[in-house]
Amino acid sequence: MNRNKSSRRGDWRRGLRSLVLMMVVSLLAACATAPKPQDLLVERAQARWDAIISRDYDAAYALYSPGYRSATSRTDFEIELRSRRITWTSASYREHSCDDEVCTVTFDIKYTAPRPVPGAGKWDGRSSVEDTWIEASGQWWYVPPKL
Repeated sequence: MNRNKSSRRGDWRRGLRSLVLMMVVSLLAACATAPKPQDLLVERAQARWDAIISRDYDAAYALYSPGYRSATSRTDFEIELRSRRITWTSASYREHSCDDEVCTVTFDIKYTAPRPVPGAGKWDGRSSVEDTWIEASGQWWYVPPKL
């Protein structure tokens, strides 16, 4: 009988250790997979450039701030982008910096533009662009520069 109690105690301890180990592993996994707020910022910033490059104007427009969208119609937004002589070909995230609810996200941009001389073809260029994003109601929104 004494051996039986000892065996049950050992089983109980092993079970408890297994339970604690599973809880620790679960917590660590949850921490590792939970996106950080600024990770969401970078994802949205890249998604905006990807949408502009692929000419998915609906997706791009949806990432602009509510204030911008209340002042600029979807149609005007598309007309403005289509009327630019520059065609963006790629955007690569470089870095970001934040101050409270405002962040600046820097991208390395590649683009093509027509040469000023008719018939001379296109010019390929590169540039660095700093985009401004704000956090409002738990979401990141792009704020275009004032011209």
